[in-house]
Amino acid sequence: MSQGFFQTRHQATFKLLRWIGRTCAAALIAGTALAPLSAPEAAELRFVEVQKDGVAGVDGLDRAISVAVSPDGGHVYVTGNLDNAVAVFARDATTGALTFAEVQRNGIGGVDGLDRANSVAVSPDGRHLYVTGGDSDAVAVFQRVEAPVVPLAKAMPWLYLLLLDD
Repeated sequence: MSQGFFQTRHQATFKLLRWIGRTCAAALIAGTALAPLSAPEAAELRFVEVQKDGVAGVDGLDRAISVAVSPDGGHVYVTGNLDNAVAVFARDATTGALTFAEVQRNGIGGVDGLDRANSVAVSPDGRHLYVTGGDSDAVAVFQRVEAPVVPLAKAMPWLYLLLLDD
């Protein structure tokens, strides 16, 4: 795992949080975006994409501060300090590209402890997510729940019947 800080030509500060293969996730400190970056060779970085708060359904990134990656590399979690939230992204293992999945927000659906969410960590086994809320004086604990695999015959019985007719 490589951690550190670097600056762009415009002096915006980024926080490198975790390398996964040849891809890392970086959050613009005091910004509203998350951008996965690829490292072609050595210390060079190549921009892949940006996920911005309020664009294409992405939510929960207002003042993105902290990023954590699941141990399997399949998900990325980002705290949105001003959104009092943690945003969840699915991560493409090949490209590093992110797809917005959901947002968990303080005060909604029984979620508590995310007021001014500022740090996020994933347990080593990947089963739990821990988010600190600066103004909540709390650590919120989330359990990662994998979607159940539904056999095709149960998910789309009409398709299964069509296949049997052939």
